[in-house]
Amino acid sequence: MESTIKTAVSLPKALFKRAEELAQEMKVSRSRLIALALQDYIKRKEQERYRASIDAAYGQGPDEEEQAWLDTAPLFIKESDAEDQW
Repeated sequence: MESTIKTAVSLPKALFKRAEELAQEMKVSRSRLIALALQDYIKRKEQERYRASIDAAYGQGPDEEEQAWLDTAPLFIKESDAEDQW
């Protein structure tokens, strides 16, 4: 079992109330709800960073050669499908 650390967090009353209601609905403790929410938030932020690094690696989009291929690829696929006989 993973060890835990206790911490104090200040929340707006309205957010606390919504979290309390959701925790009861999900039949989990507030601590578990907050841990799940934080895990989800961190995962989304990591995915955003990953996407940003991919975007940076590939620039703003395809270069001219890649775009030419992308423009003609559907034609090759269409011809290929027409030639394939099962």
